[in-house]
Amino acid sequence: MGSRAEFLAEAFPQGRRGPSAEVQAAIEGATFVIRESDDDGPRVFVVSPALHGSFLFSRDEAARRLRKSFPELGDEAVDRAVRHLHSRLKAHTQPAAPTRRNGLSEFVHGWREW
Repeated sequence: MGSRAEFLAEAFPQGRRGPSAEVQAAIEGATFVIRESDDDGPRVFVVSPALHGSFLFSRDEAARRLRKSFPELGDEAVDRAVRHLHSRLKAHTQPAAPTRRNGLSEFVHGWREW
């Protein structure tokens, strides 16, 4: 069996590296605050000390802050990081799907939840 480094080198060839650990930590550590909606939909603020505080989310503003925080990132890496941040934002703002218990009533499954 090969080493972990060999596995990672195979999984991520030289031109397709994922975001660095610092970028991932900055994105994963971000929190989202939903404010009143305007004509364009809900206004969502991203709060992240690694991205220099809070800002109203837009792809352009997120890219600008990522470039400021991580100047070593290339255009493609910034684009991937913005997409990742946007996917986290969408997951946060969309309501969770209701779970269904095989069509049986809540009485059957919920009788012990007292």
